[in-house]
Amino acid sequence: MNLESLCHELLLDVYLFLSTVHLFRAFRGLDARFNTLIFNHVRTYGHFDFRSASKQDCDIIYQQHLPTIIDQIISLRLSNDDATPQQIERFLSRGFTFCHFIQLQSLSLFSMYSPEIMMQMIDDLRHLPNLDHLNLVDCYLGESRLRYQLQNRLCRAPHLTSLKFRSWSILSAFLYEIKNQSIRRFDLQGTDRLYRELWLNGDECIQSGPSTLGIQCEVLFIRVKHRENNQLDESDGLSLARHDELVTWFEDQLSLAWEIAKHPRYFRCIQMWIR
Repeated sequence: MNLESLCHELLLDVYLFLSTVHLFRAFRGLDARFNTLIFNHVRTYGHFDFRSASKQDCDIIYQQHLPTIIDQIISLRLSNDDATPQQIERFLSRGFTFCHFIQLQSLSLFSMYSPEIMMQMIDDLRHLPNLDHLNLVDCYLGESRLRYQLQNRLCRAPHLTSLKFRSWSILSAFLYEIKNQSIRRFDLQGTDRLYRELWLNGDECIQSGPSTLGIQCEVLFIRVKHRENNQLDESDGLSLARHDELVTWFEDQLSLAWEIAKHPRYFRCIQMWIR
């Protein structure tokens, strides 16, 4: 049995196990049937993850395929990490801007260190009226003009429900100013440029409480220093006794609407959610 003999349903099931980039590389151009199924798959799921794509694969997709389906993509991931250097610059050099992605709902950018490119990407967020997930992982936001522009764009994203920052050492000072009332999920488990974990201290946690995000978020991911001495034993993490104490402290500080417990698998983590 070969792939050509498989029915449409089985082929579509196979497609679910492949990224869209690998799907185009493996099946695009075999025959009209495969092409039709690929485009039906893209219309249904609309996810493009370029993080593991080679330069050659990206260039082929940028030139031959992306222009014909760009208005159907709902999720896009671009990365400039060591495995895919300059990927975002090549994406922009092809003339693609977010105004072409009229259905885009989720955007993830990884390892973007250029202030100029970062400013361009932030400014283009205004063309994404359907954006509901924004992930900035290891992206440079050290200049005040970048933070100010990002703050303005976030405040004007009416459907944004999930926000993730993973690389900014002064996040807390900026996030108090975000006034977007649609955000419900917030991830602040960041690292600095040396990949050291970022931890919020007690004062930062208290200050974030009355902020817009602190009040409205239903899911929050943060790393918190020990509230007494702000120190962390890097070898063992917080002791189990301190974890029990911290759970009790959160229970005393928050309303009964919150459920608080130690994570069943990761002893350094505490889970908190609204009942």
